[in-house]
Amino acid sequence: ESPRPSVIQCPKTDGSSVVYLLISVFSYLDLSSVYEAGKVCRTWHCASQHPAVWRNVTVRNKKLLPQALHHLAVSCISTQQLRIENCTIEDTDSVREELKNLF
Repeated sequence: ESPRPSVIQCPKTDGSSVVYLLISVFSYLDLSSVYEAGKVCRTWHCASQHPAVWRNVTVRNKKLLPQALHHLAVSCISTQQLRIENCTIEDTDSVREELKNLF
């Protein structure tokens, strides 16, 4: 059995088994589904932002803007695996500049 993820401060739900359940479910969803699920209510949004949800991120068949790549780089601090498959990146010159700034 895997250990329960620590819960970030969610309004009116701290320590709730509902939040733990949401985090567990969201960790199996694709990026778009997690994003949409986070729009349902404050509790779902809070659970969708938990680092445990972002351990393994896969982006497939998307047109990415440099801002999206930057957001992934700075927001997914506990990501262990980031897979970008069959994606196109718009404005590759600015992406190169962003990558230079990150390293």
